[in-house]
Amino acid sequence: MNTKNYIILFAIFSAAIQPLHCKHLTTFIPRSQGANTARELVGWQQQLYVPYKENYIAIASTTEYTRSFDLCTLAHRFFSTNRLTFAGSEREDRTEDDIIADYFGLATDFEGTLKIEPLIQNVIIDLNFYCGLNEWIPGLYVRVHAPITHTRWTLGLDPCIVCAPKWPGECIFPLCYMQSNPMMVTRSKPLCDEPCTNNSTLDPLDQNNSNCTARNLREALGGNFTFGDMKEAWKFGRFDFCPRSRTGLADIDAILGYNMVENDYGHFGIFLMTVVPTGNRPKAKFIFEPLVGNGRHWEFGGGLSGHISYNPNIRGIRFNMGLYAEGNITHMFPTDQIRSFDFVQNGLLSRYILLKEFDNDLMYTGHLINAINLATRNCEVSVSFKTDASIKFFVQSGGWQADIGYNIYYKDAECVRIKTDCPCSIDERHFGIKGLEGVCCNEYNLLDRLVVPGIIANKKLNTTQPEATMFDPNLPESAPVPQNVVTICFSWNSDPIEDFTPVTELQDFVIADTTTKPVLVTCKDLDPCSAAQGKMLTHKIFGHIGYTFHNSCYEPHVGIGAEAEFDGHHDNALKQWGTWLKWGFHF
Repeated sequence: MNTKNYIILFAIFSAAIQPLHCKHLTTFIPRSQGANTARELVGWQQQLYVPYKENYIAIASTTEYTRSFDLCTLAHRFFSTNRLTFAGSEREDRTEDDIIADYFGLATDFEGTLKIEPLIQNVIIDLNFYCGLNEWIPGLYVRVHAPITHTRWTLGLDPCIVCAPKWPGECIFPLCYMQSNPMMVTRSKPLCDEPCTNNSTLDPLDQNNSNCTARNLREALGGNFTFGDMKEAWKFGRFDFCPRSRTGLADIDAILGYNMVENDYGHFGIFLMTVVPTGNRPKAKFIFEPLVGNGRHWEFGGGLSGHISYNPNIRGIRFNMGLYAEGNITHMFPTDQIRSFDFVQNGLLSRYILLKEFDNDLMYTGHLINAINLATRNCEVSVSFKTDASIKFFVQSGGWQADIGYNIYYKDAECVRIKTDCPCSIDERHFGIKGLEGVCCNEYNLLDRLVVPGIIANKKLNTTQPEATMFDPNLPESAPVPQNVVTICFSWNSDPIEDFTPVTELQDFVIADTTTKPVLVTCKDLDPCSAAQGKMLTHKIFGHIGYTFHNSCYEPHVGIGAEAEFDGHHDNALKQWGTWLKWGFHF
């Protein structure tokens, strides 16, 4: 077999063993602010694992600030781009990457671009406690980490991009596109300088204000804007143009360890570890919601720790150097979370597509909802394991100590199961994907196969577009004219009939399909993969410089440090840097 064939076989084999992962996600859960062996390893290690004959305690506190970088990558994980262009379905200059603006209540000729720069910042006060129990069992110890965290998340949304084209579009939707109530669509459109608000005191002919379009992207994506037959605001997945923050305790680590070797030149031991989930769990109310901790997973596992030094770790030493290493592996137990899901057949962002509601006879009820209310579910999330390991080299001279090290973090891919065994109340209702179909059609009389000018009624439509996407504007196409009918209905995107027109000359008009039954969607059409994070791997470098006051009874220490973390697998992890101040003492 020649070299070329070997290369082909290797490529096929590599593709076969490559784990499946979702390219774009509806949910992002970064590494917990409490999972950081690098931060825990520096500064105070010379006060730990000391071969005293009695019990002793060491206490340390680290105040750290972290900030994500490479904002473009995080935006791509959510939207496949860092600029979302919204273009109405009837714009002739729209591209295949433009989101259909109509689904968000924007005009059919709207055009606007949204810049996205997601940013995550944390202020962490990590409280560390160590108790050596040598008096009872030599080498036995207990350790606890409790990181108090304030986290601030922002999507960095900017609709005011200088170079991006903008056009607000018409201030009202075409007849029968979004609104099916005949009373509400009698007038074609209000004056654009009139206020577009609902007012029940107005004459019925003037209450068509609810058929108005959104004025801008901020109003359309905020989740509160309703239009046409849509009377329910978004309950989930809202775009927040302002930063959101949360404060809490991120995952208490409780460790029970035993050192088989513990002397003046080093130690080596094992430990058991429990992670108590004290943070918050995803609720999916916003598309980018601040999280403290690991998403409320209980964890249990164990690890190894050890160090070796050139000289004994005693007072008055003039020079010392060596290595410290510590690593743990834990199983993350299943937990319940609320996440949003795209539809399997409809792709990226399809959780925001419009749905029609039908009664038990599959007749359109005159109600629309945004799919986000159906596509957000209670689910069970499990992760088989995660591991966090660090190694550092240290140099000590008198009271001064300098550390430099490397950290690796890995979390296995999530398994997400939608909990359909306990269906939501919304599952008792019937929905189909509206797409760009109308909610009604304009009905005309037929006289001797001639269309008589003048709309006689607005007839509700049951048609759906089960394969619609957020990007491909499949406008309704003309249906054949049934035989022996006395009326005919035209779609919202058809030109009005202004004169008697033979049926044979309706090639330029769009005849609505009034006979097709709707195709319904259920929670089984949701894609669990769209909300499941893939394998997460990061590499981190870190350093610390500190000073220990050996002449003091409690040997207090203080130091500063920094870290930089980089993604190592498919951009699944958060890239971030941090800096800290650490102090403590022992007795």
